[in-house]
Amino acid sequence: MNYTIGCSCSIADDKLCHITSFELRDSDLSARLPPDLANLPYVQTIDLTRNYLNGTIPVEWASMKNLSSISLTANRLSGNIPGYLGNFTALTYLSLESNQFSGVVPPELGKLARLDALILSSNKLVGTLPEELAQIKDLGDFDLCATGLQGPVPRAIFLLENLNDL
Repeated sequence: MNYTIGCSCSIADDKLCHITSFELRDSDLSARLPPDLANLPYVQTIDLTRNYLNGTIPVEWASMKNLSSISLTANRLSGNIPGYLGNFTALTYLSLESNQFSGVVPPELGKLARLDALILSSNKLVGTLPEELAQIKDLGDFDLCATGLQGPVPRAIFLLENLNDL
């Protein structure tokens, strides 16, 4: 088990300490993802890897403007990958690996301009990759193993300067 709640007392001018990260890995959590995390505006990292979480990513999280890293690896999340993930403008790391997501990869993910790693492997995705993903100029790690996606990878993705691993 790995539990860490990070705090910072120097983020705002209000002289309060604010939660900046939730890392609850291997914690045997079995519930839906809590929409109330969106009430913590200074959270930068959410890591809920290897739990039994189900449902999908709450739409309320889209208001978390400081969120830079989300790891939901190895849970039981399902449904379509939400297009509103494209609203996480500060996101640099997104891992949805080893869940039960289905449907297509939403083109809105192409709005994640700062994203360095996008890990979608081991899900039940269909269709082809959207061309919009080539807009993620900083993308270095792009993992699509065992997803069920078919068709060619858009040519523009191979032109990304920082792409190290596809």
